[in-house]
Amino acid sequence: MTALRQRLIEDMRVRNFSPRTVQAYVSAVAKLAKHFGRSPDQLSGEDVRAFQVRLLEGKTSWSQFNQIVCGLRFFFGVSLHRPEMVEMLPHGKKPKRKRRASHALSSGNIGLRRLR
Repeated sequence: MTALRQRLIEDMRVRNFSPRTVQAYVSAVAKLAKHFGRSPDQLSGEDVRAFQVRLLEGKTSWSQFNQIVCGLRFFFGVSLHRPEMVEMLPHGKKPKRKRRASHALSSGNIGLRRLR
């Protein structure tokens, strides 16, 4: 286990994160490192942005995307003390579904429904 990964895990354990959250955040940082083939502490803000774009192009769900962003924000903000990177990691916002227009009932239609 690398010193960076150990530091990330210790930072989460000190804050009493659940084991599943620890696993998810470690996985997020590992995906980032694997994507670029180098240690995540050597990456720039543009690299991380490119990774986010790739996630969205790969049909990653919004919930998974946001979970990865949370893991990366924690890693860069807490473990690496790089707050400028946290600012460059926005959460995704799920597009709202279009609602169908509701059909207003006239007073005549309401009366017919009561009779049925």
